[in-house]
Amino acid sequence: MAYKPARKGFGLAVGLVFALLWLAFVWPTPWREYKSASRNMRVNRLTGKTETLSSYGWEVNRQSNWKAPVPTYGGVQVNMPKLRTALEAAGPVAEVCISNINRALRYGKYADALAALDRLGQIPGLTDAQQEAVNEVTEQVKQAAKSQEAAKP
Repeated sequence: MAYKPARKGFGLAVGLVFALLWLAFVWPTPWREYKSASRNMRVNRLTGKTETLSSYGWEVNRQSNWKAPVPTYGGVQVNMPKLRTALEAAGPVAEVCISNINRALRYGKYADALAALDRLGQIPGLTDAQQEAVNEVTEQVKQAAKSQEAAKP
């Protein structure tokens, strides 16, 4: 008795169904992953649900109800959360400048913070809102520097 294949189109149909299932559930993933303020986050492409990675796994992001506190340096509130939010999409140069500003403010080096703010303000392609946030923080850092100078004996 000779071997007779069942159907020629059956294998093609199974392969096509498998490929469609793979495309629907594996590629592309329903999540878009990114980093924000050194936190791993992901957004569901279909529902818009945002989750943050913690030591317990992915947790629903409740950040929309929470606002970062405005830090105080030299007795002056410096609105770094506003600056960070405004320049989130400005690129890696802006991220480095913001990191340098945070470090300089933490250690009371206001001249270094002003230099980093100047570099940040010179990034090409900043929008008016981004430039306004840079100018606002620059004025606040200048006030903090003046209060530090006034506090010296």
